[in-house]
Amino acid sequence: RSFEPSRVLMDYDLSNNSIIGTTSNVRTLRLRRADMPKIAHHVFVDGNEVEITKGTTEIVIQKDRNWRQISPVSLTEKNPSRSGGFKDVFRNRIVFVYGTGGSVEAKRWARAKAVFDAETFYYRGNGSVDVLPDSEFDPRRFRDRNVLLYGNSETNSAYAKLISNPDVELKLGQLRVGTQQIDGDDLSVAFILLRKDSLIASVGVIGGTGEIGMRLCDRMPIFVS
Repeated sequence: RSFEPSRVLMDYDLSNNSIIGTTSNVRTLRLRRADMPKIAHHVFVDGNEVEITKGTTEIVIQKDRNWRQISPVSLTEKNPSRSGGFKDVFRNRIVFVYGTGGSVEAKRWARAKAVFDAETFYYRGNGSVDVLPDSEFDPRRFRDRNVLLYGNSETNSAYAKLISNPDVELKLGQLRVGTQQIDGDDLSVAFILLRKDSLIASVGVIGGTGEIGMRLCDRMPIFVS
C-alpha cells in the first residue's frame, strides 16, 4: 500500500542457520547471502516457511497468499528505481507532451496547461522542460526519459505508445481503475505508471474525461508540498 509505512524485523539464528522474521506492508523482499554470517538454509517469514534454492547469491521472496521464493525482481515491474507517487515523474529529464486531438477546447487546454506547468517548474525549481505536441513525439528520441502526458488516450496519441496497463483506462466520457468505472465528462485525474518501452522511466498523465474534467486540473497543486 503506497504511502503507508513498511516494516521488516529479521533475526538470524546461528544455531540452525535460519532466518526468522515478520513483515508489515511488504510484498517483495531481497536478502543477500553475502551479508549473512553463514548461508541460511531455512527462512521463516510471518509464520510461513519458505523453500530456498541452494547456490543462489541472494534470496528474493514474494508474498501472494504465502511467501515464496522467486527469481530476481523484473525491472519491467514496479521497483525501487521507479515506484511513484506522482511527483516521481519529475525525474529522468522529464518531457511534457500535450495532446492535439479532440475538440478545439481540449487542444487549447492541453497546450496551455503544459506550457503553464513548464513555466511554473522553471520559476519555482529552475528546471528547463522540453514541451512538444504529441504529433512530434518520437519515443526513440526521448528514450528512457520520463514523460508527462496532457489529455487522455483519445486526445493524446503518445498515450498508446507509452502506456499498456490494462488496470487503468482514461478516455472521453469514462475513467476506469481496476474494476471501478465512472462515466461522465467532468472527471479529472493525475496518475503515474511504468513507461512500457523502458526499464527505468515512468509516464505520468494529467487529464480528464472531457473539457470540464480537463479544466479542473488547472489548480492541481503538483508543485507544492
